[in-house]
This record gives sequence, structure tokens and C-alpha cells, in this order.
Amino acid sequence: MRRETGDEVAIIVGVPKEIKREEYRVGIVPGGVRLLLSSGRRVLIERGADEGAGIMDEEYAAAGATAGASAADPALAKGVNIYRGHVTNEAVARDLNYPYQPLSKVLKMS
Repeated sequence: MRRETGDEVAIIVGVPKEIKREEYRVGIVPGGVRLLLSSGRRVLIERGADEGAGIMDEEYAAAGATAGASAADPALAKGVNIYRGHVTNEAVARDLNYPYQPLSKVLKMS
């Protein structure tokens, strides 16, 4: 998600917690957080997002992410483009010519 901040544009990357049973893949690792931050992004990690992979919120915080966000956090939601196979960012859906589903609707389907 791009957010205008004066003359610059900030990009927010939101990493939600995986909700599938026995799903242990990691959306991003702390090294990836550092890389995104070094290129001017802001990274939000939902509380417990990668515990199944053995990565704790404290490790993301040490890498510079805002760790411990909740699923209800609007800033986290703005950083999510695809969730459970649904495109949840209207601009991304339009650019890719895919159907758009608001994140709030997709979360209710869970």
C-alpha cells in the first residue's frame, strides 16, 4: 500500500498470520524485513504471524518491523494485497485485471 507523506511515498508491507492448519511457511523472515526497511518500506507483522516456523515477534521487532499488530489494525490491512487467494487491494486487482474482494469481507469468510 502506498501512502502519500508530503513529497515522498511510503510503502507499507503487512504480514498477516497464516490461518491454515499445519501451515508453517513463513511470509517473511527478519532478514527480509531489514531489506524492505533499507529500501524505505514500513513492515507490520501480525502478532504471532510466524510462530509455527519458530520465529517470534521479538525477532521481527529486533529487525525493525512493527511486530504484534492485530488483524483489526487498519494499517496492517492496508499492507495486505492478497489474502487466502483473494486480491484485497483494489489498485492491485485493477492493475492485474483480477476480481477485488475487500479484506473485511474475506476475513468474514474465514
